[in-house]
Amino acid sequence: MNNLLTNRLAWTAAFACVASFGLSVEAVNVQAAQIEVADAPDSDLALTLSAISGARRSLAVNIYELTSPQIADALLERIKSGIHVDILEEGQPVGGLATAARGIQTQLIKAMHQARNGDHFFEMTSNNGTSSVKRRFAFDHAKYIVVDGDRLLVGSENYSPTGNPETSSVGNRGWEVLIHDPALAQSFQKTFTQDISLSVGDVLDLTAQTLTSNLSADDWEAFEGELTALADANSSTSAHFATFDSTGVQRITSPETSLSGLVGMIRSATRTLDIQQMTFEASWKSTAGNSPLLDEVVAAARRGVKVRVLLNDESVFNHGNTSKSKNPVTARLLNQVAAKEKLNLSAKVANLKAMGVGAIHNKGALVDGNRTLISSINWGENSVLRNRETAVLITSPGVNGFYENLFDQDWNAGVARGRMQNDLLVASEVNFEASESFMQSECPESLSLSVKFGTFTVTDSQDKDFEALSGKVLQGKFLHAPSAKGCILMETPADDSSTKQRFLELRKDRKGVTQVIFEGYTAVHVKLYSVRARIGSGEVVKGTHSATLYDGSGSGREKLTPAEMTVSELVFN
Repeated sequence: MNNLLTNRLAWTAAFACVASFGLSVEAVNVQAAQIEVADAPDSDLALTLSAISGARRSLAVNIYELTSPQIADALLERIKSGIHVDILEEGQPVGGLATAARGIQTQLIKAMHQARNGDHFFEMTSNNGTSSVKRRFAFDHAKYIVVDGDRLLVGSENYSPTGNPETSSVGNRGWEVLIHDPALAQSFQKTFTQDISLSVGDVLDLTAQTLTSNLSADDWEAFEGELTALADANSSTSAHFATFDSTGVQRITSPETSLSGLVGMIRSATRTLDIQQMTFEASWKSTAGNSPLLDEVVAAARRGVKVRVLLNDESVFNHGNTSKSKNPVTARLLNQVAAKEKLNLSAKVANLKAMGVGAIHNKGALVDGNRTLISSINWGENSVLRNRETAVLITSPGVNGFYENLFDQDWNAGVARGRMQNDLLVASEVNFEASESFMQSECPESLSLSVKFGTFTVTDSQDKDFEALSGKVLQGKFLHAPSAKGCILMETPADDSSTKQRFLELRKDRKGVTQVIFEGYTAVHVKLYSVRARIGSGEVVKGTHSATLYDGSGSGREKLTPAEMTVSELVFN
């Protein structure tokens, strides 16, 4: 391990890298606030829905991934009730934007047009439709909502079936809080306003691109009636969450203040430091050596702090390819130093099955029994120095105690069992190249589809939902969504519930290979499934093709069974 003093020089270069962005740095330290707490998989969906439904004036939503049908429905209801809603979503997430995410975008944009309340759906991307531009951030990985300009919902989880799972459904481990403080909320609102600026060219206003699809006079009259009914029926969610007072909340954002904020947090520890992380990289290219966060963790142990580091089992993300794993390397380095120097420091990769979660997606830390980090920031170079990320460091023994109890349970669940899932979807299949989406002129107006699944059995109880598809045939007629970006077709049930929506997307790469992606949600725990078929260049879409059913609800993308996809009808204008 590199000497800490030697690494200080390299850190200077990392700080300089942050400064080179030319972004404003705003320090907001709230003196006191009331904090509602929740965790994934147990209660964060309820807290997220409560925060959204509680809005009376406005919502500003910044999210990396939005595929949760329940959260989509809550946003739709607020839009239709006349609440002003602005949404910023990452347009180029790792693995590509899910077909369901495109479908939800379409639903929300349509509602925004109908409400005529000046709402906007923004997408951050390097492709502005005509050329490629340099993005301000590698990824917009933030996860927060500003409610009415005076409350802030912030956490580690995406708005997805695994990040915000239904009650009794297994999902990620994550932390989320709702902070009642106008000053902090306004500081995040200011960041949101800066990030949705169209002047750089890395943000598209998807609502402005599709304003031609207005309602007819008759449709508008019917919709006005719907708005009135929703407004009359609306009331605040009555759910109650553990609530604690805090004496201070520090705002931390990437790329502006993450490095200094996280380093300062670790240096402030005098007695205990508990860290729970999805990803903790041991080395950084910009420092040509150890991660500064790794060195600070070791330095804390050397000055007598009791340190525990609990890391995700990356086999759920890396599809059994241990050569890509970062967390075992970090755990091994920390434990080697601890053994050599007899430090009160221990690190381990979690036993996810024993914890009862699908993955550790958390990016949190606990300091000295009174400070808690709630964060979207993975402890890697990209997240700290290049992404848009958001975090809060809360001073409150009550908040700390709530999450310390969870951490102790997770820590005592034991180490990973070397889980290897060789049947998981390989990266090349997840990251299907879609450099050329279907042009609007190529996209069918309607498409009839039939999918026949093979028989299969799922061993994990969390995934038993999918067995309802075993040996079954699903059929549907999908209609083109003209307000969608790309070739998106949707099947809408009579009750218009997002949980029953099904989506279909056609993609084409530079070699002319077409991918048909069919996605929907399971009936019990509302998990996302994905069926994918590839059609070679020169082959016609209409006909029968080999396909595969995947668990699309999480990052594992587990392959469930082969399938047969038949496109029986395509109608073009």
